[in-house]
Order: sequence, then C-alpha cells, then structure tokens
Amino acid sequence: MGAPSGRLDEVVRHIRNLLRDGRLRSGDRLPSERTLANDLGVGRPVVREALRMLESTGLIEVRRGSGAYASSHGRASLLQGLLAGGEPRRKELFDLLEVRRALEIEIAGLAAERADADALTPLADNLDAFERLVDALNPETHYDAMFKLDLDFHVLLSRSTGNLFFTHILESLVELMLRSRQVTIRTPGGPRRTLAFHRAVLAAVRAGDAVRARRAMLEHLEDVRILLTVYGT
Repeated sequence: MGAPSGRLDEVVRHIRNLLRDGRLRSGDRLPSERTLANDLGVGRPVVREALRMLESTGLIEVRRGSGAYASSHGRASLLQGLLAGGEPRRKELFDLLEVRRALEIEIAGLAAERADADALTPLADNLDAFERLVDALNPETHYDAMFKLDLDFHVLLSRSTGNLFFTHILESLVELMLRSRQVTIRTPGGPRRTLAFHRAVLAAVRAGDAVRARRAMLEHLEDVRILLTVYGT
C-alpha cells in the first residue's frame, strides 16, 4: 500500500524546496532517510517513496549504499538552470508550452474520468475566488493573487487524477509557468479569458466527459500559444 498522499506531498515539497532555495546544490548529499523521517515526523517508507518520485523526475540520484544526492547532470541541471536564471527566453516559453500540452491535455481527460466530489469542490472554490478578483474594480492590483490561483487550478486538476506523478512533475514547472503567466494574464482581457477557459475545463470534468475536457484544455493552451506569439518577448 502506498504512502498517504498528504505526507508524501509534504516530504517531496520539503526536498524540492531545499533544492530550489540553494540549500542543496548539484552533487550534494541529501539528509539521510532517518533524518528526513525524524525532521518531518513521517515514517521511513514515506521518505523512500518520496525519493523514488524525485528520482523519476531527475531532481535527485539515489546511489545504492551511499544515499540520495542532488542531481549533478541531465534533467535536473537544466531545470535548476532555468529556475535560477532571469526571465526565460521566448523559445523557453514555447518549449514549456509544448511540455504542458503533453501533460495537461491528458490530465484533463483523466480528471473527467476520475475526479470525485472531494476533488471538484476545491476546483470550484478556486474559480469563484478568481472570479471575485476579475470582478474587482481595479483587478490590476490583484495580479499576484491571480497568478497563484491560476497555477493552483492546474495543480488541483492534476491532483484530481489520483496520479501523484502528474502533480509532482507539474509542480516542478510552477516557477517557469509563473513567468509565462506574467505575459498572458496581463494581456487585454487576459484574466476573463483565463477564467472562461478554466470554467470550460471544469464543466467538462464535472460532467465526466473526458473528450470534452481534453478539447477544452487544448483550446486553453492554444490560446496561451497565441498570446505568447503576440505579446511574448
């Protein structure tokens, strides 16, 4: 039986923060399983499962008999380099969108097939909160909150599939996605467009219509592509 998702998420997020904040650099050894378990108040099986997930994304390397290390090559170095750099280049924004299409269209379809009431409620609450900001007299003052709600919608949708790998991969891209959002959501009518596309996705997911959910997500990401083409630097 797998580890409880909440505790597993906590361990994965803790280790990812160590990497993101520079407390662990490429090649550094992670704290031992025992140390992580004690520090976070979880069992060692939970820590081991979190390490397996992080290894699958390339962020760490697990060396038998030696421990886990921050990856010193490959996918993790590329991602850490992008996150550590300044504003992404135009090509990087489109490369990110390509990855999102591969992930999020399938996420939307699986969400329509699998999401239960417990998953649908926070998605609906997210869109209601976003709409309140859109309807504010001066929505420009709320862009930071909009960015967060926008990203949270996509992460919540991934969680509703029940496949934590989708969530962890998507969360590893959040900071890059934020930089893309800073272009698209500030375009004329951007917040309302985002809200409309998110509502279309949620309606299809709530109806259990996987085909419509995938199409709605595709249309959303195609709109992002058009906005990046017109307004991206």
